Amino acid sequence: MPKHSTIFLRIRPYLLPFGLPALVLGSLSLFVLSPYFALHQSDLATAVTLDFVLTVPLLYLWLIRNKPISKLSISPLMIGCFLLASFLLPASAQGLLQQFKTYALPILEGGILVYLFYQVRRTIAAFRIERGHTPDFFDSLKAACRKLFPGRISTIMATEAAVIYYGLNFSRPIPAENAYTYHQKSDSLMMYGTFMGLLVLETIGLHFLLSLWSETFALIVSIIGVYSLLQLFGMIRAIPRRLIRFEARQLVLPYGLMAEAKVPISQILHIEASRKSFPTGGLDRKLSPLGEFESHNFILHLQTPAILEGLYGSKREFTKLSFFVDDAAGFKESLQQNGIRLI
Repeated sequence: MPKHSTIFLRIRPYLLPFGLPALVLGSLSLFVLSPYFALHQSDLATAVTLDFVLTVPLLYLWLIRNKPISKLSISPLMIGCFLLASFLLPASAQGLLQQFKTYALPILEGGILVYLFYQVRRTIAAFRIERGHTPDFFDSLKAACRKLFPGRISTIMATEAAVIYYGLNFSRPIPAENAYTYHQKSDSLMMYGTFMGLLVLETIGLHFLLSLWSETFALIVSIIGVYSLLQLFGMIRAIPRRLIRFEARQLVLPYGLMAEAKVPISQILHIEASRKSFPTGGLDRKLSPLGEFESHNFILHLQTPAILEGLYGSKREFTKLSFFVDDAAGFKESLQQNGIRLI
């Protein structure tokens, strides 16, 4: 069979669910730009707004009802419809649209977060029954987001949701077998706590300083500062809940939500128990984002480069990676049990 015929057969089930809403959106856009709409704007604005924000999403939802397409994919479509309507409709015709933005969009965003957490809980429960243990929450969240959002956007959305989850999770971390903390004997939490204190003082100081010039601008900067503070708080609380561990014949090295490396055991040349100075550069990395400000007691050496995933899905290669483990003796025993050479 010719290659183009095979491609057509693969995309044919998706032509109608994506093509028809796109055709309706295109027709609506041309209609809004037409002289007829300009002459009858006051009479047609409500109907056209409803077509943008309700008719097109509902049509899409009906078309995918029996398709292997996530129902949550309606959310980016709705956001796109809102943006397109905001761009095309004159300001005088956006009264109903503004009401939708005020009330419907926050409900949509909240619904997406609730649904994601529900899906993650289902994934964790199924994994616990099948494998006998609970998987990492952030990994489960990223898997759920990949079903809804493409590429790196899924990691960004998962990170934002995880910050909320860990920031609001005040339960005590549960110790796990063959899992190791990396914050109890280091100064990392104290340093991050210091950063939070400085951020609070900076936000308050900037607010009072900027309010002398513009109350509105000072409020915007303060909101950004508070949001950054909440993000940092969630990231700090993730550190004792995401542990260094061995699973599925690989060594998992997380650092809260800020960094993570998953290395197959077969790829490990050896691990060096060392506190010696470790200058970074080239393919030599530190797991901790604090770099030289945080100590290490192990150095991972690889046969071939692996990926260190940073905040929001940024990626860097490494062949050497330094990291800290609180229970060094227990970690050494796990290395021997997993057949990893220690020097």
